[in-house]
Amino acid sequence: TSVDQVLKDTFSGQKKVESGKLDLSLKIDVQGGSSSELQGPIALRLSGPFQSQGKGKLPQFAIDAAFEGAGQNLKAGVTSTGEKAFVNFQGTDYAVSDQVFQQFKAGYEQAQKQSADKGNQQSLATLGIDPRRWLTDPKNEGEAKVGDTDTIKITGGVDVNKLLDDVNTALEKARNLGVEGSDSLPEKLTDQQKQQAADAIKDLSVEIYTGKEDTTLRRMLVNMGVQADEGGQQTSGTLTLDFQLLDLNEDQSIE
Repeated sequence: TSVDQVLKDTFSGQKKVESGKLDLSLKIDVQGGSSSELQGPIALRLSGPFQSQGKGKLPQFAIDAAFEGAGQNLKAGVTSTGEKAFVNFQGTDYAVSDQVFQQFKAGYEQAQKQSADKGNQQSLATLGIDPRRWLTDPKNEGEAKVGDTDTIKITGGVDVNKLLDDVNTALEKARNLGVEGSDSLPEKLTDQQKQQAADAIKDLSVEIYTGKEDTTLRRMLVNMGVQADEGGQQTSGTLTLDFQLLDLNEDQSIE
């Protein structure tokens, strides 16, 4: 199968994503520069199951978060059964008051209704994120496993300027979706910010894993190297972002 066709099938149209397990990790290792908070390795991970309760309804979920770096090691989490919510911090569970949870649930469902009324279906495609525009020399690397799922692996480099154009489009569309909090997003990257990013990013590669049978994104792995000169101080580092969607549309137990 051609790379372009696989990417087109993966990043256009609506995909059925009603349940599964999220696994998102971000690792940053920066050396030099003036920001002491970012020195050395920093790791952030979000993981846990989610289960749809129907279109426009607040889903059930149990997401754990872990942060390690800058001399800190923090663990937290949030669980929603659809009727009650709980927060965990450093091993202690707290119940969210019914009043606060109902306000949150109503706000979420109202935002979903407004988005649906406007004909907006939130996805990478509707936000304007399309790797076909910025992947360079993409290759079909054959089949690979993501969890227990057979996928097609695609690799490629990245045209940074075209990627930043997509980021600008996504920022603009996210603000227009009317989702609560989106009005705090920047309107767009300035030409100066885009140029600074393009100059600093030295190595950027992407791996995309899409379902062999359903062409639904299962994993995206981004590796980036950065080198910049800020006020005479050299900053260099690496960033790795790994997004995985496991057990797609399999029933999840949220307690």
